[in-house]
Amino acid sequence: MSKGICHLSTIPMRAEPSSKAELVSQLLMGETYILLEETPDWVKIETDWDSYPGWINRSQVFQPGQVHATRLITSSPVSYAIDQGNRILSMGSELAIEAGGYMLRHEDHPVEISAQNSDLDPIHLAKSFLGTPYLWGGRTFMGIDCSGLVQVVAKAKHKAIFRDAKDQAQLGETVGYIEQVQPGDLAFFENDEGKIVHVGMLLSPTQIIHAHGWVRLDSFDSQGIFREDTGKYTHRLSQIKRIW
Repeated sequence: MSKGICHLSTIPMRAEPSSKAELVSQLLMGETYILLEETPDWVKIETDWDSYPGWINRSQVFQPGQVHATRLITSSPVSYAIDQGNRILSMGSELAIEAGGYMLRHEDHPVEISAQNSDLDPIHLAKSFLGTPYLWGGRTFMGIDCSGLVQVVAKAKHKAIFRDAKDQAQLGETVGYIEQVQPGDLAFFENDEGKIVHVGMLLSPTQIIHAHGWVRLDSFDSQGIFREDTGKYTHRLSQIKRIW
């Protein structure tokens, strides 16, 4: 199958071959994908990292002759020189010393890279997104959704997990009691039909970080997420999972 690589800071992935279609996810710099289907203006792809399908504009497809085998994953927002210009990248972007003619230049823009660092603290990584606005389908510091936050943090730890909350809930070991919660455990929340619709990361048995309006800290208990500013519960707890 034909392969491509994201050569821009981010590329939107849409549910249908249209710029008006729902944003379902985003490619990050350096992420690779398989080309599945084509129209005159759009290409359907499936990402290599998490096998997620979506449509990207044909003008944003880039197919290098060879994808560099040695890949480094960023664990912080970075800026670096590339092709005589600059790119601002978000956590989870993949860099290579050489890939399709691109070169990372450390001397101008220091880069924090999580290569070989699967022991990075997920709470520290998640907190770096505090204040980031909510964006359905987002995966960057410019905008992110609840499952995107969890997935990108996991990627910075070199752990591939599903893109959507309902699928992430299938992973890991169930934590049966609030008292057993450890920092980094994932809490999943359900709607009135019992379907998983939200996920956040627990800092403790009483506090959670999640993307809701923006990436924020809220109170947490056996019922769900409680907002102190409104005095109301916003999400109903379904289950707690441990994936680290």
